[in-house]
Amino acid sequence: MDEINIGKIISRERKARKITQEDLAEFAGVSKASVSKWENGMSYPDVTLLPELAAFFNISIDELMNYSPQMTTADIRKLYREISDEFSSDEFDAVFGHIEKIAKKYYSCFPLLMQLAILLLNHCNLAGTPDKMQQAIDYMANLCRRIIDESGDARLCRQAESILAMTYMMQNRFADVVDLLCDEGFDPLDKDSRASLLAKAYTALGKTDKARMVLQSDIYTSMILLLSDVDMLIAMPGEDAEKVDEYIRWGDGLIETFDIKSLNFNSALIHLLSSAAILAGRGDTDGALQRLTEYTDICCKVKWPISLHGNKYFDTLDESIKTLDLSGDAPRSEKLVRDSMADSVIMNPAFGALKGTKGYEDIVARLSSLKEE
Repeated sequence: MDEINIGKIISRERKARKITQEDLAEFAGVSKASVSKWENGMSYPDVTLLPELAAFFNISIDELMNYSPQMTTADIRKLYREISDEFSSDEFDAVFGHIEKIAKKYYSCFPLLMQLAILLLNHCNLAGTPDKMQQAIDYMANLCRRIIDESGDARLCRQAESILAMTYMMQNRFADVVDLLCDEGFDPLDKDSRASLLAKAYTALGKTDKARMVLQSDIYTSMILLLSDVDMLIAMPGEDAEKVDEYIRWGDGLIETFDIKSLNFNSALIHLLSSAAILAGRGDTDGALQRLTEYTDICCKVKWPISLHGNKYFDTLDESIKTLDLSGDAPRSEKLVRDSMADSVIMNPAFGALKGTKGYEDIVARLSSLKEE
């Protein structure tokens, strides 16, 4: 949807000059009620008044109009899916140009800019050359900086900061990541308690369904982040082998306890892949193959199209997922997801020592067939 925000500009300029609605109404030859409707977005000034109003506030007509094209959430979701499919069928340069064109038109639609940045984050590896990939990373970072500087939306700003930090990581700018994320101080033991407080408030109001939804969503998010942190510990350079074995058990326990294979199979795949790589590096061929077989079993049982969903115990999760920017849809096209699943094993140098073994070749054959479906 395209929005003309003239009412906000009239209100802002009038208040900045300490002019009353009556004063402005008298100047424009309209009623005070008309000015009030302009400022509340209920109506627009007559087009013949625009030059006079712009002159009155000493601004251009363009500034007065503050024309700011916007997209609805539904349109953003639809566009994301369309461009995601383009990445699997068209040349990267063409799709990147499409993204640039859309961003230029909707440069003040910050939720859209966020999704365009996420699109590039998930597909910049398809750029083909280091220079093109760097161009995509730089563009992604600029979108994030605009969101942080201009959106005024705390949730979007947090997302943009996370993606901006990822762009720094991709460029080995590790000190910049630390500076960005620790800009206002970081307490590793400080977990945001807003979800718990909100759930308590809903319970006190008798709104137990809402309280249950908040708590289930918080637990779901926390367990996925916890498993991700465990996997980072597993892959930590120089970590003690005994500790790594315990970390692997932690991850296995989380997956089993919360049935993560069905709730968020990608998180389970990442854990199996990272732990298999560690075991292969130690020369534990049987252990690595057992985990890669489990990885392959999950890949071959995926129901397409994939989407986030709840289960018997996370029975409010489906409703929460509907509020997400992509409504639980996969961030990449089915073809790219299939290819990534297979190539994460087939093209992974960590499993070079397993090549030639029957178990590994069987796994490669199964994953290769997944790419061809």
